[in-house]
Amino acid sequence: MEIETPRLLISSVRPESAPDEFLAIFNSNPDYLESSDGKRAYRRADAETYLYAETSRENGHCLEIRLREDGALVGTAALLVPHTDGCPWIGLLILRADCQGEGLGREAAAALEAALAKEGWKEVRLGVLKSNERALPFWKNRGYRIIDQKSSSAGSPCWVMAKALSTDPVAD
Repeated sequence: MEIETPRLLISSVRPESAPDEFLAIFNSNPDYLESSDGKRAYRRADAETYLYAETSRENGHCLEIRLREDGALVGTAALLVPHTDGCPWIGLLILRADCQGEGLGREAAAALEAALAKEGWKEVRLGVLKSNERALPFWKNRGYRIIDQKSSSAGSPCWVMAKALSTDPVAD
């Protein structure tokens, strides 16, 4: 998968991608780590596990998000297309903390949604941990609505959210 936006290059993680770059992304978000894994920091092995699990998952796409300007890795995303319910899911979208608040997350989410719509998907889903207070307003502002409440794979309570996808590029 290759997606270009005005400021970002989003592509499948390459074998030569450095786990330490991904480690920096995760460790810049200790509140997210604590809410999802109960840890305040990842070790290199945790980043390696993420990369291995998401690149080898059936129907999975592990993505790196880089700045077009200089190629710096600023985030990662994991997609399941489709997930077990037959819908595509954004399993993760996370940016380095110093890159948040600049619209890059919105730009990346819109690009993922557009790519899924172009493939013919009519809806996308995701899960938001109830303990991740910043994520819920982000996704609601992107047009997602809560459709269910479940537990994450780690047993944490979360909201299941969905958004109808449009094939009209002006709609977003």
